[in-house]
Amino acid sequence: MLVLAALLALSTPVAAVLLWDRFGTARWRRVSGRLVLLVVGEAMALAFAFVAMNDYAGFVSNWSEADGFIKGAFGLTGTHHEHHKKKASAAADVSPAAQAAPITAAAQQTEAGNPAVDGPTSADLANAIAGKDFRLPSEVTKAPGGGSWRTLTWSKPNEWATKGAVVLARLGGGSTNLSELTYVYLPPQYFATAGAQRTLPIVEMFTGYPGRTENLVKHMHVPDAMLAGINAGQVAPMAVVMTRPGVTGAWDTECTDVPNGPQALTFYAKDVPAAVRDKFGLQDAPDLALGDSTGGYCAAKIAMVDHHDFPAAVAMSGYFHPAVDKTTKGMFNDTKLREHNDLQWRMENLPVPAISLLLTTGRDDFQHKDDGYAVVQQWYDMIPAPMRGQELVLDHGGHDFASFSGDMPYALSWLSRHLPNSRTGQAAPPSNSTIYPQNADAATEPQQQAQGDH
Repeated sequence: MLVLAALLALSTPVAAVLLWDRFGTARWRRVSGRLVLLVVGEAMALAFAFVAMNDYAGFVSNWSEADGFIKGAFGLTGTHHEHHKKKASAAADVSPAAQAAPITAAAQQTEAGNPAVDGPTSADLANAIAGKDFRLPSEVTKAPGGGSWRTLTWSKPNEWATKGAVVLARLGGGSTNLSELTYVYLPPQYFATAGAQRTLPIVEMFTGYPGRTENLVKHMHVPDAMLAGINAGQVAPMAVVMTRPGVTGAWDTECTDVPNGPQALTFYAKDVPAAVRDKFGLQDAPDLALGDSTGGYCAAKIAMVDHHDFPAAVAMSGYFHPAVDKTTKGMFNDTKLREHNDLQWRMENLPVPAISLLLTTGRDDFQHKDDGYAVVQQWYDMIPAPMRGQELVLDHGGHDFASFSGDMPYALSWLSRHLPNSRTGQAAPPSNSTIYPQNADAATEPQQQAQGDH
């Protein structure tokens, strides 16, 4: 598709040169013909630009999504796809259109007197980000222990014992007074045991900022990757909390406990795991974290700060210096706050926690100066003992849904192997990738390379 688009984009100006004077002597024919050539040339150039960007960043994965993306770009619909990349400056403000968004069926049911069924409320829909989130098909189902859930139609109740379920769950109620609507994947093993015997590790999985929670299901295929890994014996049965790192909406706190403000780090490190265990009747077990872009920074920071509960984390195209821009609202003008949330500063000035980090990137990802290949390589090289780090480097890609989705099976398997007494096998890394050793003192020579077509 990319080659075809490139050939068409190159051939149209050649055609224009050859046909420019071949529209007869009538003025209207010449003008009309040349205008057609120019319009076709512009269209082919735009088509090539779109295909090339999509090839790099993975905005859409089928023709239906492409149609929605294009319509959204030209204002023909309000549901165009947003890029997963961390900064989208328009998200800093709530648009009037988002404020006026209609309440979905899920919200109507929740507000109609069934508060036990979590779903997007009018407050969620007033948020410029969440208003375009939680739109995947769902239905009200009977929960195993009584009451009702709202679950994605990804699996039906009669399939839960073999596929697991994805539940819409509002998590909160801790000391921070914060709450967030999430998707929670419960593996088949959850439905095979009684409540008192349900001991599952919890994985907190973060999108980039501003991000959409549904991207983790729709574009990164987390439930599918979990199920395939569990069935292959390469992923441990785990409850996966899929969420955004922006519990405060348009304020990007970078998962930070803000002085006299939202305690986002405590919310994600303490309140979310506690709420999941309480809501789904889970016993204590280790917690893990995974995220992309800002979510990768958050995952790594949570593990570094709360290393007793989070022994391992995965940062996909993450960074280690907190963002300082208008979305963080000047909070890092406080030098001490910025230092203590800078992961490099923490490694150089505070006791180093004995955790494990998996860093992923792409060898040709130089378009993102804050979280591209060079940044991840620098981060890997400076990891000190007793912290251990491993790096997965794709030959191409890095900061896009296609790369994150491709990395996911290996990342979930890697996390599983860092659980106490793990007995899972290690999933194969993506083709065309290089794995650097999980050893803080090792040289950066590749330990393993997956060969494939270049």
